[in-house]
Amino acid sequence: MNNTVLIVFSFIIASLSLLVSADPDHTCQPLSQTPLRIVDDATSVQVPTANGTVTITRVMTACAKNTGYLQPLVPAPGVIPVTELEVLEALSNPNILVVDMRTQEWFIARTIPGAINIPYTEIAMRLDELGCIKHSEGVDCREAKVILGFCNGPACS
Repeated sequence: MNNTVLIVFSFIIASLSLLVSADPDHTCQPLSQTPLRIVDDATSVQVPTANGTVTITRVMTACAKNTGYLQPLVPAPGVIPVTELEVLEALSNPNILVVDMRTQEWFIARTIPGAINIPYTEIAMRLDELGCIKHSEGVDCREAKVILGFCNGPACS
């Protein structure tokens, strides 16, 4: 996608054990007491504070079905994260397509109003829906719309 900017934001789903107490309904209780990795092989981070050292861990909860590592803000070169306000602005901009890149089941269950569904596994096959033109030399995306895509955050491939 030569001149097309692919913009991706992800829903931040990672949970820190320090924030579990903020859940008034206690619906996000840990599914396992085994801490998840934060980076490399580390399952915790020590943070010095004025009141002493605090240990931060990640746990799997019913509300945050994440696995593996925390993700960087910029997941790949050329990806530009956006905020919720930018998403709202994009929804009323005819030159921007908001694309739900999750599977169709997730899209049907709940999505951002106005988003279209093209699962991340189908993007390469459906570039024409984004305004790209396929021909024998390759794909021409010079006239494609700006894409604001979203997926399941850290749980998305």
